[in-house]
Amino acid sequence: MDVAARMPSPTAIITPVSEKVTLGVAVQRALEHNPSVAIAVQEIERADALITQARSGWLPILTGNGLYTRLDHDRILTTRDSMGTPHTTRVAAENQLAGNLQLTVPLVAAPAWTATGRAKSAKRTAEASATDVRRQVAEMFLQGHEK
Repeated sequence: MDVAARMPSPTAIITPVSEKVTLGVAVQRALEHNPSVAIAVQEIERADALITQARSGWLPILTGNGLYTRLDHDRILTTRDSMGTPHTTRVAAENQLAGNLQLTVPLVAAPAWTATGRAKSAKRTAEASATDVRRQVAEMFLQGHEK
């Protein structure tokens, strides 16, 4: 088989179509694909989660527990009165159940106030950092295309 038979025909070679993109779209694409921008956005989401966590200190807490005890048989105490008549009293049943619920409602939640304030401040810092990262990426992209 000769070399000419193995070569693709000129019509079979696909030439890439170049897409015309505006500067704004190019900068937007650079921002969307930059890992630093993605990390900055995730930091804002993290700060939102920290605010939610800090606000949980303001919420009531409901705690419950249960207890089941099984004995081999009822515990019975037999006593006699002054006339000698026996009286039997069941002291503990063979199967025992107990449970309780406790609701704690914070009236003043000073730690939650300060934690919420710190979390909101951290979110503002993360938002400012994300804005700065976007600006830096856009500037680097523009500087790379000016040369």
